Amino acid sequence: MCPPARCLADILASIEEHEASPVTRYQLVLHAVCRAIDDGLEAGFRSASGDPDQLAAFIELPTGQVSWPIPQHVHEFDGHAVRHHDRIHAFQRQVVGDEPSS
Repeated sequence: MCPPARCLADILASIEEHEASPVTRYQLVLHAVCRAIDDGLEAGFRSASGDPDQLAAFIELPTGQVSWPIPQHVHEFDGHAVRHHDRIHAFQRQVVGDEPSS
């Protein structure tokens, strides 16, 4: 297992290597944000440049802020806030074939 800062540095290098592959780059950016949070760095998502329709992932590195645009989800919010656990449990039953554990 690599030291935390080294793992994050490796992920960030991979993002640069995969600039031409949007899906892989997006997955690596999400992974980098999670790794940064685990490492105690400030990281998260917010609108970029004041445009509420353009989200970006941000990481506050000791050497300065880095960010990447994040694609919007293609479907609008369907009002699921109250029912999302039911949907998760239904998905679990579909995949696992039995009742989910509590």
